[in-house]
Amino acid sequence: MQERRIIARKITNVSHVCPDNREVPDLSEYTAPAVVIGLIDTLGFDGIDAGSLDESWRQQPGTPVYCTDLDADGVRRELSQANRTRSTELRDLLIAKMQQLPKGSTPRDRVLLGRSVQLGLAS
Repeated sequence: MQERRIIARKITNVSHVCPDNREVPDLSEYTAPAVVIGLIDTLGFDGIDAGSLDESWRQQPGTPVYCTDLDADGVRRELSQANRTRSTELRDLLIAKMQQLPKGSTPRDRVLLGRSVQLGLAS
């Protein structure tokens, strides 16, 4: 099996960052979303660009993708349908319901609860 490495460019003058002159890699060129998504895809997962940090509310408690196991197309669809006002209300309901789950509840129980809240089946 061939050894694989990620090689980053060196910063030529890092004495102010690392006084003992160790090399510090510049990873900024590797942080572009397309590159990260490509790496995730290469690892065998479905990489999805869910937007900027400002858009991260779309995947928080109370949104259609939180606590689900959707496929990539389902995640994209639900991210686009997230409603900020409604998600706040559903988040509060979901948290209250999760606090009522009995000890020993499984991740699957939380997924089902999240779905029931989204579908309006939990009140």
